Amino acid sequence: MFTSQTAMGETLQEWLERGYYSQYDRPPEETFRYYEEGLHEYPNEELLYLERGKFHLRQGNLDSAFADSQKAIELSPNLAGAYKLRGQVKKAKGDSEGAEKDFAKAEEEHAKEDYTLYRFNQELSANPQNVEIYYKIARYKRQKGDNVGAIKSFDKYLEFSDTSNKYFAYWYRANAKAEIGNTDGALADYNLLIEKFPNNRSHGYEKRARFKESLGDIEGAKADRLAAQEARRENTIKEIQQLNDELEALDTQPPETWAKLSILEKIAAKQMKIESYADVVTTLDKAVALQASSSLLCNLTEPRIFR
Repeated sequence: MFTSQTAMGETLQEWLERGYYSQYDRPPEETFRYYEEGLHEYPNEELLYLERGKFHLRQGNLDSAFADSQKAIELSPNLAGAYKLRGQVKKAKGDSEGAEKDFAKAEEEHAKEDYTLYRFNQELSANPQNVEIYYKIARYKRQKGDNVGAIKSFDKYLEFSDTSNKYFAYWYRANAKAEIGNTDGALADYNLLIEKFPNNRSHGYEKRARFKESLGDIEGAKADRLAAQEARRENTIKEIQQLNDELEALDTQPPETWAKLSILEKIAAKQMKIESYADVVTTLDKAVALQASSSLLCNLTEPRIFR
């Protein structure tokens, strides 16, 4: 009954997370590609079929969503989420009676799966200072579709934790709030992503833009995407400065031409990224002065047309 959760390897978890994350800032075809690649490596993992089926449903692909829910049930007859998904598909197709039966079955299996939650609570009782368990509980509840319970656990985690998972906790909590219709709460959490994690604010702006877009706030989404673009530009400028600092540090040491050329190549690539072509030419000239290798020159000579 719990084989997927107890036997799940890190690589499988990565495929699940790649598919989940990509839904918010990548084209649909890329999300489907992640699930396809995951299923190529793990052809009998019901959670991959379940999560792909959910995404099919969100994209309006009812037949594909139904097929994935059936496959997940075939692989794991006690998987509550699969019955819930199949019920949602049946409801969308107009089969209200079939949907109600699947929803009832999902509730029945949901009650049986509480052993996993019991195990987490036992861990928490044994080590109440380990707030990371709240994060695990919240993720588990999200996976089961219990958004209200997940939000409460994320609240506890965010109240006491000071780890790198806080960024994801705010993001997941925002998604959970959005799914239960708490628009203001979701927007507040997207705002916190930008305010509390300035180094990642470009991602925060992108996520908030998608949320605003889903609400019909096209102008707000456009403004956030422009802010994300500017934030990426600022981050790139900082990275260029750090590389220039590294380059200057090499001047105090015995000449290492290859090391300098490597840094110049990185600087030029980042300057191209922000379309700072005059600076690219300056970097190119420095490389020429150092007698850059032919392969490096091939990479850097094209920007001369902007001179």
